[in-house]
Amino acid sequence: MAAALAMAGTGLGSGSLVLQVVDECVKYYKYFSEASKMPEKHRYLQIRLQLEQQRFLVFAEEAGLLSTEAGPDILSINSTLLQETLSEIKSLFEMFQQANGKYVDIVLSDGLEKRLSPQPSMMDLLCATQGPIAKIDISVAPTAKTSLRSNSIFSKIIWKARKLRTIIVEPKRLVWVAFDQKAFTSLIANLEVLNSALISLLHSSRSRRINQAIQTSYQEIIQMKTDLQGLKATIQAITYNINQEEENVQSVPMPSLSLRISLCFQLAECLSNFHAVDWLHKGLRSQNILFFSPDVGSVDLQKPYLTGLELSRPDGRPELTDVAKPNPDTDLYRHPLVQGGENADAYRKSFDLYSLGIILLEVGCWSPIESIVGYKAVSSLTGDELRSVKDKILVDKNQALLDSEFPTKSTCLEVVSAHAGNTFRDILEILLCANEIESPAYPGEKAALRNRRLREAFAEGVVERLQKMREAL
Repeated sequence: MAAALAMAGTGLGSGSLVLQVVDECVKYYKYFSEASKMPEKHRYLQIRLQLEQQRFLVFAEEAGLLSTEAGPDILSINSTLLQETLSEIKSLFEMFQQANGKYVDIVLSDGLEKRLSPQPSMMDLLCATQGPIAKIDISVAPTAKTSLRSNSIFSKIIWKARKLRTIIVEPKRLVWVAFDQKAFTSLIANLEVLNSALISLLHSSRSRRINQAIQTSYQEIIQMKTDLQGLKATIQAITYNINQEEENVQSVPMPSLSLRISLCFQLAECLSNFHAVDWLHKGLRSQNILFFSPDVGSVDLQKPYLTGLELSRPDGRPELTDVAKPNPDTDLYRHPLVQGGENADAYRKSFDLYSLGIILLEVGCWSPIESIVGYKAVSSLTGDELRSVKDKILVDKNQALLDSEFPTKSTCLEVVSAHAGNTFRDILEILLCANEIESPAYPGEKAALRNRRLREAFAEGVVERLQKMREAL
């Protein structure tokens, strides 16, 4: 009995130490993610840190380290490894702060806090500032100005917050005196490894639950961004690891036709909604379609996220965006008339439809466009080769038989027809020839008539037909 009590006492003591270190880690994440004087061009790094903060909070919540209802679930975890990993996280923050930043005291007025209250984050609701400023009131309702989607996210955060214990933080802010990009990137990489180590300490079933919660939190971070610059920085942060690990990603086997058609419909519907509010995307390509998944094998094709908004602007407002710079990787998806750069007022909706057509061709054949048209080294393609992509796809079958050394070789449209059917092939032809649809049918035709013709062709010839195909499959 005495031995059992001694073990219980050891466990309680260890749990107390763990909670202390968890509190310190939470504070450091808060100070670093809210630090001021971060260079604007490195804003995405701050968001990458916030993503790691989310991973840490999700782990801590799942392990019972933040809950008011029960003690930490360290009896099923190697407490020594847990404490050592947490201490290493704390040490990384301390060393970086000592080398690059300083703390300054802050004083928030009651009025300012009320303005901050309507859309708090999980960190805001978890932490209370030491002194006269209390923890944010979780009874505060979202403002009428926020979107319904943001209000839904807010409600979920509030529901979680009611079960969180309070962590007291000092009324101070971290200010970067000097900012070392390379060192900060290394800090984030180390935190990523240590967070993964923490998650691995839990049972595999709980690790899967954590991964699902992390994916949800990433999506919520994107949805809560209301300014374009913030959204761009968030996308850059999320896609950073994707770009770093791109060479290690194994190819995914071709999904079923129903899944591919469903994906195509969702992408077409998304662009249709984008155009419905008179916005141009200008950056459509397969690399700008994201899927949140812990690994390639479990990608959910039903939930694509369309990104790449760097050049996006309202239609008819060319002064609000930069023109695209020549780049073979992006020009491969752009209409021949706007490859290699563009005139300020040249871009129009039909060019977005062309880019969508290239993407849907890739989805239909489940192969990158360069492979479909027979190109190898994209970076070395000439302007003429890039501009010939459209002709290579739409080349007339009879002409192909005359020009080819191998008359039995199929054209691109025949290949996609074999993979996805004749209706899908017809849809691609509409998208790839959208510029011709939008062009004046006769001299002096009004722009309103041309826009209406393009809109109807896209809605009826593409979106509605894809929807019917999805329902039929």
